[in-house]
Amino acid sequence: MSQAHERPAALGVRNGPDQTKDDVRLHDDRNQHVPPIESDPTMADAAFELAASGFRVFPCHYPLAGACSCGDPDCGSVGKHPATPHGCKDASSDPDRIRSMWNGRPLNIGVSTDNMLVVDIDPRSGGAEHWQELRDELV
Repeated sequence: MSQAHERPAALGVRNGPDQTKDDVRLHDDRNQHVPPIESDPTMADAAFELAASGFRVFPCHYPLAGACSCGDPDCGSVGKHPATPHGCKDASSDPDRIRSMWNGRPLNIGVSTDNMLVVDIDPRSGGAEHWQELRDELV
């Protein structure tokens, strides 16, 4: 990583009448606020690095004690869904916004795929073979 990013000791996400459109309140699936916890800053640092490379990022929930940090005991997408109210629409490459979205949490990283073609190759479902077949057809 090219440079370290300092996290403020206590950065609160505003909520209430003074909330602006730029504030992002992390929440669980029951619209309850997800409190910050101490964590290794690796994911936030990776989010900063992606943003510095031109990608717009947003936080996603993470696995927590065999369940999902969203708090839904029946979550069918553990650690793979947005942790912000508007998902990919909350994506940003602004360091201050990223700092406030991660806010000391070990959140996973989502990347906005606007203006990108994304091909999901799932080897468990024969993805590698299907990808090769498609490449062979196109060449």
